Amino acid sequence: MVVLLFTRSFRNSISPPVIAASDLCEEFFGIQTRFRVPRSRHVLFFLDCLFSLIIPGSSIVCVVRGFWYIFDHVFFFSVHAESYFLSLGLGIFLSFVALLLQHSAAAGSRKLEDGRHWFLKICFEDLFLFLACIAGINLWRGVWGLCNVYVFPSDPVLSSWTCHTVGMGGLMLLFHGSSALVKGYQIDGEFTGGKGCYLPSSSFTMFKHHMGVRTTLVWNHVQTWQKTWANRIKHFDSGAVYKVQQPCVQRV
Repeated sequence: MVVLLFTRSFRNSISPPVIAASDLCEEFFGIQTRFRVPRSRHVLFFLDCLFSLIIPGSSIVCVVRGFWYIFDHVFFFSVHAESYFLSLGLGIFLSFVALLLQHSAAAGSRKLEDGRHWFLKICFEDLFLFLACIAGINLWRGVWGLCNVYVFPSDPVLSSWTCHTVGMGGLMLLFHGSSALVKGYQIDGEFTGGKGCYLPSSSFTMFKHHMGVRTTLVWNHVQTWQKTWANRIKHFDSGAVYKVQQPCVQRV
């Protein structure tokens, strides 16, 4: 965690469900690095990619592993399922708290930014993201452990393939396969106007943004269908008489 804070990389430690990445993004293959070196500078770009993968990437794994094993000792029960259920419940609760507090946290970040307290702004955003990080790790631990307990526990190979197929298949059907990847790099404090406290987890908003044209066409079709049936019901309620003939219905 010290390495992440020192390199201003802590915000990259948060994970689903408090964040969600859409496969419909126009910059799907655009992956940012720590120092934003352009690709035209081949050697420096390679070193930038190497640093982004090794230093912050390894530190994030250490943070997740450390908290995971801490929770193993803190939430220790004779029945493992109880520990995993507790972790899952805590993760869901903290995720809702983080999502509910993001607007208030963004307001606090803007206030610190307006006062030119840049260091305090970064510390405040990292503190809020710490809550989201703990929520994500607890959810992962809870789901992971419950899958070990209930999904074909006597056959680890079948259990692994089942979890992978259902999980990845569901993500692909929902156009959220990118959420399973560690893709891109964000810097602590780089967002202005309080945007650093907003968690990109609004899946329906993403669908509306990326599929706006198709969504609008479908919604217009639904509205037309509703109006058509409303008019038909209105005619029937008004006492109009219909005589059925083949192959159509004529009004008399």
